[in-house]
Order: sequence, then C-alpha cells, then structure tokens
Amino acid sequence: MLGRLETEPDGISTEPTGAARTSSRREDPRIPGYNLAATVAGPRKCGVYQMISRGLKLLTGLVVSTFCITACADPYEKNSPTDTTIGAETLKIRPALEDEVNALEQGMVEIGTAVTTLDPTVQWQWNRELGAVGCSKPFDKTDGLRALLPHYYSPSPISDDVWPQAVEATRIVAARFGATEMQVFQDKPGNHDVRFYAEDGTVIGIGSQVAASITAHSGCRVPGPGWNTLLTPTSAPPSPVPR
Repeated sequence: MLGRLETEPDGISTEPTGAARTSSRREDPRIPGYNLAATVAGPRKCGVYQMISRGLKLLTGLVVSTFCITACADPYEKNSPTDTTIGAETLKIRPALEDEVNALEQGMVEIGTAVTTLDPTVQWQWNRELGAVGCSKPFDKTDGLRALLPHYYSPSPISDDVWPQAVEATRIVAARFGATEMQVFQDKPGNHDVRFYAEDGTVIGIGSQVAASITAHSGCRVPGPGWNTLLTPTSAPPSPVPR
C-alpha cells in the first residue's frame, strides 16, 4: 500500500513515506562534471541556483557594457568645432613656440651649469636637432605644435654623490614652467632618470647612466615669425643667457 504523501512547508509534494530513494545526487546538465545535490527539496534548490546564475549573467553584461562605453571609444576621434575654438583661444594667451623654446634652452643650460659646478667632469654640449610634433586634443585642429628640443648632453655621467643635487636643480627650473609633477623612472647606482611634467604638456628631464642628458619638450604653442629661423640646422643652438 502506498504511504501518505509528505508535503514540504512550501507545499512541494515529495515521495511517499517509506519509499526507497534511489539517489540523493544527480548531474546538472548545464555544468559538465558537476554533481548538483538533489535531495527531495531539489526543485527548490535548483530554482535558487537558476536565480543566482541569471543574476551573475546580468551583472557580467552590465560590467562589459560599462567597459565598452568607457574604453571602446575611438581614440582618434577629433575635436568638435566648439572644442577647437576653445583650444585656439587658449593658445593665444601662451607664449609663441620659439619663445618657449628659447626659455627652455635657458633652463637646460642653467641645470647643466649647476651640475658642472658640483662635478667638473660633466661637460655639456648640444646633441640632435630641434623638432616638432602636432598637439593632442583639444589643440589637434589648431596651428599649435610641441617642440622637441635638442638634448643637452655630456659624455661623462653624473656621479651618484651629485645626483640628488642635480635632481633638485632640475626641479627648481622645471617649476618655473609649471612642471611640478615628478616621475622617477630609474634611481639606482649608476642609473638615474627623472622627469617633471606640467599640465600644458611641458616635460623637463635629466638622466645619467654611461653618459648624462638633459631633455625638454614644450607644451602646445603656436609658432611665431621666428620659428622657421630656429628650425634652420646649425652645429649647435645658441647658448642662451640665463634668466
């Protein structure tokens, strides 16, 4: 005779009293190799599992969508006309590109002089030619350029004892150009490299390994009448008078 049906508190009927239970576990076909516990309350547990699974899928979709919105934008997208107008107006209040180059050269010579005073074995000379590249947004559609200055180069490295003072001399000069954000790339015996960054894109750096070098890139500036004169190749840029 069949026994009475037992009923779970939530109204789910289970097997008759005393009936043999052939298995307390069964395979979940959705997850290969995974045995999902399936007791007499299995249907209720599976429902919870499905809810959790759907919730995780929804959360994953939201994360992916958010990532694509923030990271999948076109990196080559150009400015709108309004952004370009604002950028052009900003450049009008900045010095001309050639004036900025002259000022940066003065600063580089000032740094070099300070280092040589402390370590006379470090003697500087100009290396490479002046160059320029286009500006990034919001100035990419303006007449602005960024100058890549020649390196102020010494075939002799800066000694480790003098290096901290060399960094301090660079920091003082860089601050005049608004380059106050410092980043250290190398700082161990015989290998040093530090740069200072400004919000307008100006970068001033100094490094020393088997040789020493002072470098600078200008922020975005509009070339003036004297820019082409600076681009004329010479054996070395004129040594500016320190400010």
